[in-house]
Amino acid sequence: VDDARNRVYVVSKESNSLYVLDTRTRKVLYTENLGAEAYTCRLTPDGKKLLITLWGAGQLIVWDADTQKRERTIAVGDNPNDLCIRSDGRYAFVANADDNSVSVVDLAAGKTMETLVATLFPNAPTGSTTNGVALSRDEKTLFVANADNNCLAVFDVSSPGKSTSR
Repeated sequence: VDDARNRVYVVSKESNSLYVLDTRTRKVLYTENLGAEAYTCRLTPDGKKLLITLWGAGQLIVWDADTQKRERTIAVGDNPNDLCIRSDGRYAFVANADDNSVSVVDLAAGKTMETLVATLFPNAPTGSTTNGVALSRDEKTLFVANADNNCLAVFDVSSPGKSTSR
């Protein structure tokens, strides 16, 4: 939800599309085919960028909320789904269901800078199904939900690029 612009952003895996809706008129303002199944979208804290995970393409789209155009596409892991964004808008953490990982994305640089393995054991095969991420209030700890292992992985992300398991 973008209260400043009176907009709601919605993605759909059935139509591979982004929809921009006006909260006052309840009309669709804009639709864009994203080219693959979309999973979720979140606005950056400043409201200028919309981040969209493409489940079907292993990508994170950075979409400009002012121009309503795709700014860039960043490669992440397989089947990206949930994401969270640090409050300064510099880093995004993307859960990747099919490779049991989290991509740490440097949004300023436009690239994945680190991949966190969220399995119970370092060389575990796929099947943990990483599907949820959340930052602690101080943003130093990342909590990662693994659906099929029914467990939580915890990482120290106080220094992105040098994260460690807790």
